[in-house]
Amino acid sequence: TCALPIFHLISREPSCEVEMAIALPKPDRARELIERLTELGVKSVTPVIAQRTQRPPSASLLQKLRRGVIEACKQCQRNQLLEVHAPRPSLEFFAEKQSGVCWIAHPAESCQSIVAAEIFGKVTAAIGPEGGWTEEEIAVAIENGYQAIDLGKRIYRIETAASVIASVLTMAGE
Repeated sequence: TCALPIFHLISREPSCEVEMAIALPKPDRARELIERLTELGVKSVTPVIAQRTQRPPSASLLQKLRRGVIEACKQCQRNQLLEVHAPRPSLEFFAEKQSGVCWIAHPAESCQSIVAAEIFGKVTAAIGPEGGWTEEEIAVAIENGYQAIDLGKRIYRIETAASVIASVLTMAGE
């Protein structure tokens, strides 16, 4: 028989499957963001190129982010790697049907508070760039089943908003 280290036998994955679409911040902040989301148990991140994105992620940044995932998994003993997908234009991403519940972080009159939201088996959450989503991006997302979600009274940086959402979702049911 082969003796495996015990952490391979313990599932450290949250009960809620979290996928995130994020207009990534500057490279140093993006690396920190991906490390935190890995530690929190997020399944995957798709970098979205929003209409207000200042600088799309480069191939070298994506390689660094993927290496950071491995290091973060070692740190927290997570036994599944967060997947960093190829970047996609925001409108294309929103137009593609996602399974499960879809949220877009955007304060709106008809949005739901993240604190009061029901937690489902799979959630795709979209976090916009500095300056926020454009009206067109919001309209396309809502038209394709995304629900606007409110994160409270303050406006957060990208990495804080993503961490708040990931924390609420991954801690549900644990």
